[in-house]
Amino acid sequence: MKDVPEELYREILKVTPIPGSLVYVVVQDEVLLLRRNVNPQFGYWSPPAGSMDMGETPEETALRELKEESGIELLEETLSFTGYNTYFHPNRQDVTFEFLADLDSKPKVELNLESSNFGWFNKYSLPTPMDKIVKKSLWEVL
Repeated sequence: MKDVPEELYREILKVTPIPGSLVYVVVQDEVLLLRRNVNPQFGYWSPPAGSMDMGETPEETALRELKEESGIELLEETLSFTGYNTYFHPNRQDVTFEFLADLDSKPKVELNLESSNFGWFNKYSLPTPMDKIVKKSLWEVL
């Protein structure tokens, strides 16, 4: 919200859920996870995810965030909707559409500044810290 003063924007976040999308990129039994370098949940491991821009569909948000955060470009046809979850952060609530991209081989990953590291993990070796809702969803997807 570029035209809204920061203080007012923080107040809006306290009373308005923020829509977003995430993508579980899976190759065989491993999922791509990024270590967050920004809030919310700085330092946590997460799939590529982010807030929806005005005029975007959940699928478009998922693909844009995937490209921005990991450099991976996919077509909308590669996504399968797996559900949605509500995430509660201090002073903010997100409603996130979740998608699966089940690929045949691991794509090249190029991180932006929003992440400090990445890895491919199976459900028995998930890194910490990780949001409990993300972890539960990963167990269902893998």
